[in-house]
Amino acid sequence: MSTNPPMEPKVRNFESVEEGDDKHSISIRFRLVSYNILAQVYVKSSLLPHSPPACLKWKARSHAILGVLKKLEADFFCLQEKHGLSGLLWDLYSENRTDEA
Repeated sequence: MSTNPPMEPKVRNFESVEEGDDKHSISIRFRLVSYNILAQVYVKSSLLPHSPPACLKWKARSHAILGVLKKLEADFFCLQEKHGLSGLLWDLYSENRTDEA
C-alpha cells in the first residue's frame, strides 16, 4: 500500500466558444461544463494500475472532484456517471445556491 499523499488532478485546458457580433441579438453568457466522474463501480486498481489505491476510494476521489468542479465556476454542470443529488453534488449545490428558499 502506498503511503504517498493523493496527487492533485491534472487541470485540463478548456475552449471558450463564442458566436458572431450580431448587435441586435440578446446574449446571455454562461459557463457549461460536461464532466465524467467515472462511476465507482469502474474504479479498480487492476484497471488503473498507475493510481495509488488510496486515491481510488470514493472519499478521496469525491474531494478531488469537488475541488476541480468548484474551480471551474460553472453555471451548469452535465455530470456523467453520477447518480442522484447526494454527497458530492449536494455539497456543490449547497455552496453555490443563490435563492433563499
